[in-house]
Amino acid sequence: MRHLLTLPLLLLYSATAAQTTCDSLRIDSVWYAPFGDGLQISLFNESMQFLSGPTLDLIDAQGDTLVHGILEFFGIFQGPSVHQLQFTPQPETPYTGTVVVNYSDGNGEMHCDLALSGVDLCPPSGCLPAEVFAYQQGGNPVPMELVWSVTDAGNNTVNNGVLQMDSTGFGFLTTGVCLLPGTYTLHMEQPEPAGTSIHVGMTQAGFAYTDGVIVQLTVGGSVDLPFDYYRNCVDGAQGIAQQQVELPTLIVDGQSLRITSGTNLPLGKLLLLDAMGRVVQRSNNTTNSAILDISGCAGGSYILRPSHPGHWPAQRLILP
Repeated sequence: MRHLLTLPLLLLYSATAAQTTCDSLRIDSVWYAPFGDGLQISLFNESMQFLSGPTLDLIDAQGDTLVHGILEFFGIFQGPSVHQLQFTPQPETPYTGTVVVNYSDGNGEMHCDLALSGVDLCPPSGCLPAEVFAYQQGGNPVPMELVWSVTDAGNNTVNNGVLQMDSTGFGFLTTGVCLLPGTYTLHMEQPEPAGTSIHVGMTQAGFAYTDGVIVQLTVGGSVDLPFDYYRNCVDGAQGIAQQQVELPTLIVDGQSLRITSGTNLPLGKLLLLDAMGRVVQRSNNTTNSAILDISGCAGGSYILRPSHPGHWPAQRLILP
């Protein structure tokens, strides 16, 4: 009799544990992936139970499986987690279906079915946080400056700045931007050669490499990386998030270049680059104006860049 009672008791315990776990899982958002195809699903585990080896499946309203997810993490801890499901073709929005969370615990393989009904797969309107990143691969990090800009489909600069890396830390840098859904290009250049293997790209806020775009930057060179950001959510009402910035005033006066800030703020660090992208002048300014000696500069095209992210777009000038 004791053996006959063991199996039902175990089954009851297993079903109760699974139900408790599923009741503690919620979906915070299901959106199109910010880069590429597929969906990005944000889960929240309200319990303290560790869900080992999780994978996510997506089932449509007709019961057809659109994608079987792959293992992204060793487990889901208490709190939020973001998961990527890469697949084509893209589902239409609003979406109705089921997210199946597969995991294992001490009772074996388990799953939770989380229903979706009429979910808008596009995030709320307005600009959405993203991150520009760079990292050095192999060896110890070395000091370097990387000048970057993000331009829209009309070649308008929507954000720019300089990533400054030193020899401490893990050799990676990020800086935040805010972009509307659309088509963009990340431009990255290294005015002065340093390091060995440098990778740059765009990712979502939170620096999650599970979804993003990346390219290798040649030491001392430049690279352009086109990318789409929430491309399935672009509509005619959404333009490009233009930054309202006050540009500096540039005046060539004989052998001097006079620069005056358009915001009355300190100019900070400035770089003057020649047509080949080489630094010909550096200036660190604590006031809203500066004078650069250009007596040693040959005639031609030059670019003046601020070394402080987000100050103003790079300015092109012609020296006689």
